[in-house]
Amino acid sequence: MRSRVDNNKENFPKIAASHVVRSDYENIDIKDIGAIGGWVEILDEDNNVIYVKGIKRDTKQSYTEEELINHEDHDNSIEFPFFTQSLKTKEGKTYFCLVKYPRDKIDVNISLKKVPYSVGKVIYEAIIKGIFVFIILFVVNIILYSIWTAKRINSPLQKITKEMSKMIEGNYDIRLQFEAEKEFVTIRDTFNFMAEKLKTTEEEKRKIEESKTRMLLDLSHDIKTPIATIYAYSRALSEGIIEDDDKKQRYYKTICKKSERVNELVDDLFEFVKLESLEYKLSKKKIDFVEFIRKIIAEYYDEMEEKDFEIDIRIPEKEIYLSFDQKLMARAISNIIANAIKYNPEGTKLRIEILEREKKLILEIADNGVGISEDIKEKIFDAFVRGDASRKSDGGMGLGLAIAKKIFERHGWEIKLSKGNGIENTIFSIYSNIG
Repeated sequence: MRSRVDNNKENFPKIAASHVVRSDYENIDIKDIGAIGGWVEILDEDNNVIYVKGIKRDTKQSYTEEELINHEDHDNSIEFPFFTQSLKTKEGKTYFCLVKYPRDKIDVNISLKKVPYSVGKVIYEAIIKGIFVFIILFVVNIILYSIWTAKRINSPLQKITKEMSKMIEGNYDIRLQFEAEKEFVTIRDTFNFMAEKLKTTEEEKRKIEESKTRMLLDLSHDIKTPIATIYAYSRALSEGIIEDDDKKQRYYKTICKKSERVNELVDDLFEFVKLESLEYKLSKKKIDFVEFIRKIIAEYYDEMEEKDFEIDIRIPEKEIYLSFDQKLMARAISNIIANAIKYNPEGTKLRIEILEREKKLILEIADNGVGISEDIKEKIFDAFVRGDASRKSDGGMGLGLAIAKKIFERHGWEIKLSKGNGIENTIFSIYSNIG
């Protein structure tokens, strides 16, 4: 059974994405879409299918940007063509609505008025009059059709030109809204898709610029503080203001300590910038990851014992070989363990566990200490972010977790900060592929 689509707008079924899209997408009306065997798919910001309304007749679960842009249904190789429309969810996220339909269920039927003719008593006169009337009506029809066609073409083109001018000026909030022929609908959807992507890119660029500004401010503050101390103490010593030998020794020790801290800050910054460079090459080797973790834990055993930590080590006895840069990986994992020891009170329970799930190896480092505040969990791996306000005075520059994440990413690994499970307040999970 083939559906007939009348060119009368009042009878036009609501099968385009722009007709049915809404922020509460679970309540989309798919009556007309379902009548032709179609369905609705909702894509998240990564173009993955997260919701389906209706009976899905294909197995596709994600789309590339090229597929979303080049989805003209005149390509006969596409079994299920689709309309697209972006939408804003109630949470402010940008998703896409796809209306998919089977190609063989759509048939466009344009009804034209029959050309009237006159019938005379005399056959000859009737034929002449009929031809004359036909010619007049034909010419009038051509003129009217040309005017109608010109308006159908000019109106969308004028809107497209107008909105493109606004986009050139930097306004990426504009969207095209019009009904037209299929080719113009494709241009409209592509334009809106491009505008949405440009807006997202512009927002990301703005966030990067803000991050750079914040990075420079934090960097200047973190380095300026110890340098100011070094300057004041060294000047006091050089001018002979300090005469007490014990006090001099304290000043020398402070200068040495602050100098070491500045050196550490510069090293961290250098490491962070180095990992940002695509030209930086890792020195990977096949290493027993289980033994590698044992050695790192052993390095921190005295510190954990000094703070009376309860240590829960759960690692397998067998060997598990992974390919990684031993020096960088030791720094990344050490940063997490060191933070757990440094920022948690005495008696904290620290769990370090290696898990195998399918083809994934998971290293979990968790504790039941003070936890990380909710307002910074989303940006805990950003540069110059500290776990809480109290850490801002400890000389740390907030690069430890940022460097750790960069190291994991350069290895193709992933790190996540999980929600507390009621027993542990902080859970870092590191994922890697086995083999």
